Amino acid sequence: MNKENYTKILSYIEDFEKLTKKNNNTDLTTGKIINRKTNKRVDKTMQNTNGNSKNHKSNFFSQKENKFILLMIVVLTIGFICDKMKIYFVCLDDISSLSLTIIQIQTTIGILIITVISLISGNMEESHYGISICHYYLNVKPQKLNFKRIIFIVLGLSLISVISYAFQLYSFILCIFIVTIISVLIAVTNIYSAFSGRIDQYDEIEDYLEKQIELSNDSLEKLFIHFCDDWKRNILSQDELSYKKSCNFFEKFITEIWKRKDYHEIEILQNQSIEICLSCLNTYNPIIQYRGMDLIYKIYSISKDEVVNNLNFNFQNIKFHLFREVGEELIEVLNGIDNRCIERGDFDLYDFFYYILVFCVRMNELNNDSLEYNSEIRILKFLAKSIGGYIHVQRLNRHIIDEPYWINFFEIRETFTTAELDETKMDLYSKNLLEIYFAYFYGLIMNCEENMIIKSIFNRCLDQHIRFENIYQIVFFLSIYAYLYYLGYEESICYEEIKKCAQQILKNSDVKQEYENLLEMLYKIFYNSKIKSDDIYNLLKELLQHYELYNSYQPFKYSIMESAPLRFYIFVITSIADKLWDENIVLEWITMDEALGYLSREKAPYLKKTFQITYDALFNDEERNEDIGDKYYDLFANPLKKREKNKKMDEVNKIDDSFDQEKVKKEIEKNIKDVLNKEFRNIAYDNDKSGFEIDLVDNDIDTKDITGDILSEFEIKKLFIGEIVNYLKQYNYLEEKSRKEEILDNTGLIEYLKNMKYDFIFGRKSTINPIKYQNRAELDNYTKDNCTCFDYYEKNTFVALNSQNIKIIIHSIDVQIQPTKLKKKSFYDEENDIYIYPDGIDLEFTKENLEEYLLKKKKNLKIIANISIECTKEKIGTIFNSGK
Repeated sequence: MNKENYTKILSYIEDFEKLTKKNNNTDLTTGKIINRKTNKRVDKTMQNTNGNSKNHKSNFFSQKENKFILLMIVVLTIGFICDKMKIYFVCLDDISSLSLTIIQIQTTIGILIITVISLISGNMEESHYGISICHYYLNVKPQKLNFKRIIFIVLGLSLISVISYAFQLYSFILCIFIVTIISVLIAVTNIYSAFSGRIDQYDEIEDYLEKQIELSNDSLEKLFIHFCDDWKRNILSQDELSYKKSCNFFEKFITEIWKRKDYHEIEILQNQSIEICLSCLNTYNPIIQYRGMDLIYKIYSISKDEVVNNLNFNFQNIKFHLFREVGEELIEVLNGIDNRCIERGDFDLYDFFYYILVFCVRMNELNNDSLEYNSEIRILKFLAKSIGGYIHVQRLNRHIIDEPYWINFFEIRETFTTAELDETKMDLYSKNLLEIYFAYFYGLIMNCEENMIIKSIFNRCLDQHIRFENIYQIVFFLSIYAYLYYLGYEESICYEEIKKCAQQILKNSDVKQEYENLLEMLYKIFYNSKIKSDDIYNLLKELLQHYELYNSYQPFKYSIMESAPLRFYIFVITSIADKLWDENIVLEWITMDEALGYLSREKAPYLKKTFQITYDALFNDEERNEDIGDKYYDLFANPLKKREKNKKMDEVNKIDDSFDQEKVKKEIEKNIKDVLNKEFRNIAYDNDKSGFEIDLVDNDIDTKDITGDILSEFEIKKLFIGEIVNYLKQYNYLEEKSRKEEILDNTGLIEYLKNMKYDFIFGRKSTINPIKYQNRAELDNYTKDNCTCFDYYEKNTFVALNSQNIKIIIHSIDVQIQPTKLKKKSFYDEENDIYIYPDGIDLEFTKENLEEYLLKKKKNLKIIANISIECTKEKIGTIFNSGK
């Protein structure tokens, strides 16, 4: 490590000391976070320095091999040249015998390489980080002169020595001998470190593995698979130091795989990660189970950085669903993990959720699918909901809870928006974060963690002068108050200890004070931003509707969550109006249609009760003697009633002004005639005569509903058919016949209809063709092809006739539209001496005003048809009765 790197480390330590001194009031958790971040920076510098040292070491060995190869080539070249020039290194009379001896010695020395290989074969099955020790020392460590090549070199040199002896190249034989000795020395030197102990062996393999990861070549995938397979076998028995070293390599693999952006490699990363995490979670050792959680965090922290912070990362259709596969398993084993492991671990709980959420939102964007990662986000919310139960279990196990760690989850002031996502996905991120935060709160309140809720949400968030960044931040605080009110005062099936806990939180002096601060901030937001009150309420309702309590032993329950959030939200707005003495606030901010229902006399008591209870719980105003329920209700209802009344008056005035009475009369008459001409074959019109009258309509109807088609085709046919059948029965134009199956079955009915040439049938299908009768299909087909069927109901009866034997004469259709008259006692409230007219809401009028209102609002519509019926025969049809 050089001097410059030591200087960087010292500077980071000095910065940390200064920051600690400057923030003497910082809580233990904050100090812990700062210390952790500083350690990470120091570790990064150390890793860079160590990496440089390893590269230098690797380059040194590579250069050393190059020198040996050059030396061997030079020696062989010198020997060959000397033989050509007849120069001998040794002057002997019998140099031929010496050369032969050298060849024999050379062969013997070559056997040493085989001996060296047999010595290391004891490590044949052993590996480190997925790299076989035997393979490393025989084939990997000597980059160019590995054992396989040295064996071929030695065997080749032996053959060349024999050939050289035949050609009397004695100097060349000596040089070959020297090169053989050099080869053996290289083999022995390379293998020597294999006997220097496990620590040195592992260090060498780790240096090699790190270099291969940095090279990021085609062997990366194979190395990663071997590494993971080896780690899965050993992770359960690793000590903490070994685990962290393995994690360090694992993180480097993850980084390189994401950088390569290869779909197949990322799929392998996902599968291997799932197996490793599950192997940790599916144990009974809490420390190992925590490692599974820690690995999930590490994987997503790196993955998030690569897909979010890397602006060049735009590879589509990449999918990575680790948390979908392991999240539910984590929730299942969570209670078994010692809280001290998590609290003293390497990550903050908020970061765990944040990294997974941001990654999922970003991947949704890359895949152009907002639902692709919904499973992960759903599991994340369920995990947040489980934290409260987890803390409760740890308390039951008599563990000391480091409350600041769990409180710091609520980074309300900073994280409802994030710079790591663009505006197109910010809403999705903020909404899911809101739901995660609320799920976390839900877990705490359902386990009665009163102090943690007050400290985390009210003391730590609302007591600071925050600026609301978006609507989700506003809804979060409102949802907390609304749900505490629901549990404490609305829900009857809530456990008593939870009910008391919710009430105690609302009655806490700090919570009361923060509620008043919240009202002031809401007032500023409504007036200074584009956020709409309706949007806030709709989001609040959507969030809370998933958290209504149900009793599994009671299958049916009236939903309180349909109305409780609305009544609480009305209370919030009314509270602001009361504090500022401004009823216009109610008019401007209470615009949702559901709120208007509480203007009725039936629902008013429920809202007054909410006003009284919530006021007593949230305001420090013990000296106030007036009835808050009535006061707040008047403040809420009076301006809204006035507004709605004016709107109704304007509406009826416009309708009445545009109502053309004569035109509507003509349209109604025309519509009736069109239907009769279409459905009945023998229709005639004769205005000079008179017959009997049919009262088609005689009702008070809203003016806006009186149109040309006020009577539908079905209603017109039904009214006329009823009168026609009654007329024919009254004047005995119908022959009566029994319809029991044994007398007249479906086949017999078909024959009868054919013989009588009946083509009109008045009755319901179930009466004409009962299910119990046979040949139902044949009768259906016949009536469909040969008859016109009219819907007419009379018990066990239907009528059939020949349309040629009956003639309907329309003399007149009289349409009368008259003003509606107010009856003497209608809508009169004797107690208050006013008229109350229900029109969506209860509208209050004087008698004169109501008469004027009804004059325009409603009309009395009366339609009378004057008709005659002429029959050409004494009996023109048959009435079938299946009851006789």
